Amino acid sequence: GAGRELPPATNTPVELFNGADLSGWHADVPANDEAPDGALPFVVRDGKLVSLAEPQGHLITDGEFEDYRLIVEWRWPGEPGNCGVLV
Repeated sequence: GAGRELPPATNTPVELFNGADLSGWHADVPANDEAPDGALPFVVRDGKLVSLAEPQGHLITDGEFEDYRLIVEWRWPGEPGNCGVLV
């Protein structure tokens, strides 16, 4: 937004997920708008970011980025669901 300074451009990779916890992320879970202490659908399990599917929501980086290349690895361990990356 206006008035915000972004960090200088760099070719150094930025790890968005640390494999240990959800530091640097916040959840947007509409079902929790009325109950902010409600369950979160995102957990870290065995170094992987896991979506539990319910309640539905989004996990959003705290940082802002521009002019980037995003590299993502994902898998569906069972039945595919409605999960992915929104840019």
